[in-house]
Amino acid sequence: EGITPEDDWVDAITMIENRASNNSLFVFHQPILTQIVGHLTESDPRYVGHPHAVPATAYILQLDAFLPGIATLVGSYQP
Repeated sequence: EGITPEDDWVDAITMIENRASNNSLFVFHQPILTQIVGHLTESDPRYVGHPHAVPATAYILQLDAFLPGIATLVGSYQP
């Protein structure tokens, strides 16, 4: 049970909403990761944030609800 790279990012958001709690960790492949972060931070799944998601990029988001544009990017990591 999970999301594959061929699935739609909207399915991934639904999965996150149903399973998230404080300090949750979710791992996604590209381009789903970029679309999720763009949707949650900028209300636009086509938004390409910085740092640009490449393999092994991690984003830390702070949010109270899974609504478009409501999340704050509080950190990121690229090896």
